[in-house]
Amino acid sequence: MIKAIETEYKGYLFRSRLEARWAVFFDTLGIEWEYEPEGFEFEDGTRYLPDFWLPSCQWYVEVKPSSPLSAEEQKKIKLFDDRPPENAMGVIVLYGTPTMPIPKPHSMFDLEPPIYEPAHMFWAFLRLGIWKRRFEFEISQAVMAARQARFEYGRKG
Repeated sequence: MIKAIETEYKGYLFRSRLEARWAVFFDTLGIEWEYEPEGFEFEDGTRYLPDFWLPSCQWYVEVKPSSPLSAEEQKKIKLFDDRPPENAMGVIVLYGTPTMPIPKPHSMFDLEPPIYEPAHMFWAFLRLGIWKRRFEFEISQAVMAARQARFEYGRKG
């Protein structure tokens, strides 16, 4: 397993460059985000700290380098999604770096929440009503910004 590289971006110390790239992606689209704003502890003692909070759509986002989720990660997300709502819709899991092109599935309603591959991420968010008026061009610009973000000079972006 490759060790994640801590990366600083916009005053946050991200646990990985992958998380920082998603922050760049959200910023490029003008989507407000908070990084690891709060953790949760469930009745069985399991603790969970989602990567992002997107206040405009009331969703938490978990970023993973690849799929599938481990059994422990699946358990945490299920416990989180089964809890009382508290003004939050649930967790969206995004795998890997934002990518293009974004293929359109047969129906955007074929996607099953809360887990989406990054290639279908645009359609998943569209389904959730976040980017009703966004065009693929804007998404492609955000993808490029996220992929081109350079953090070589120390940890800072």
